[in-house]
Amino acid sequence: MRYGEAVVRFNPSSAKGHMNLGSALQVCGRIEEAISHFRKAITLNGLLTGAYVNYAYAQRVAEGDSYSNTLLAALAQRDWNDDERADLHYAAGKVESHRGSHETAFAHWAQGHQICHSGQPQDFR
Repeated sequence: MRYGEAVVRFNPSSAKGHMNLGSALQVCGRIEEAISHFRKAITLNGLLTGAYVNYAYAQRVAEGDSYSNTLLAALAQRDWNDDERADLHYAAGKVESHRGSHETAFAHWAQGHQICHSGQPQDFR
């Protein structure tokens, strides 16, 4: 964790530095600090999918959460590569599940799964 703190201290505009420090803090159980660094990473670089994913999985998000809304908007507006889109769909599923939109959550999870297993159609019903 010292390395992550040093990176952020040396280069406070490093989105990856904030994301990595957030991940280390999350593993150590320092969730609120981790969330703060994930938010900073998203603010610095809205194209850093790992920051969105880590943010979504670090907490139970509520309706109106601006960073979760940014994740959903980014997924809809950008041409992501398959790995990025799959990760974002899984994170969006978690966000929607916490918001109580279970059908929408399942649709995101199914899309993520379909991307990861393209060419292998699945029927989950």
